[in-house]
Amino acid sequence: MKLLILSITLVLISFFVHFVIFDFSFLVNTQNFYKIVLLAFCLLLFAVCFSLVEVERTSLKIKSGVYSVLFLINWTMILVQGGILVGVAVNHVSIYSQVEAIQAYEGSEFEFISEKQVQFSGLIGNKTFQSLKKIHRESNFDTVYITSRGGIISEAKKIANFLYKNKISVVVQKQCSSACLIIATGAKKLIASPNSKFGFHQGSALYRDNSQYSKFISKSATELLYAELNKTNIPKSLLNKMINTPNSDLYVVSGADLYQMGVVNKLQ
Repeated sequence: MKLLILSITLVLISFFVHFVIFDFSFLVNTQNFYKIVLLAFCLLLFAVCFSLVEVERTSLKIKSGVYSVLFLINWTMILVQGGILVGVAVNHVSIYSQVEAIQAYEGSEFEFISEKQVQFSGLIGNKTFQSLKKIHRESNFDTVYITSRGGIISEAKKIANFLYKNKISVVVQKQCSSACLIIATGAKKLIASPNSKFGFHQGSALYRDNSQYSKFISKSATELLYAELNKTNIPKSLLNKMINTPNSDLYVVSGADLYQMGVVNKLQ
């Protein structure tokens, strides 16, 4: 009976490890070593649990009926443990793909227009914020012209905070969607053309598949995007539209409409 209790305890620990892998991997998504260690630990638990079944099968000397029940329960624990292990392995593949996608997502860079103006056109990636800081060290610009379909949310947050801190205005003449909205609405002053397009939709993982981890990342991205935009003047009704718009689609609002809502400070 002690072996059976230990076996159940191992399964509960395995469940804990399974959920830790999700959270831990999300926090340190560039350190694959730790995920491999956790996966190996889960495999070890499976091996120990299997051994317990064999020990129980060969060492217990009790009535056949009771023995059969214990044996059945213990093997049930093994099946649960095996299912957890398979789930961890499948999601580890998705985690690794997510990490590779993030590392490879360099994005576009900011460029000079004039001494007081810079522009950005493209996707927001790992090199985008670094290029902005480099230009700012060389020039005391006060206006950024931006055209973007989005990109990495965490990088967009860095850019938005930098522009706000340095009192740099943002101008949108064409399109600003997804993570780009964080930059545009997070600036001290947002200027837009009346026909410019602002696109709202759910966040998404850079590498999208049908795994639970990919869905978890997309859900987290949506929550993070909502949390950042909720700090701005964007109406709750528009944010609700965003949440209900799949990441494969866009809910588009013009610069003129956002000006009426008080999100855009000036039309150009």
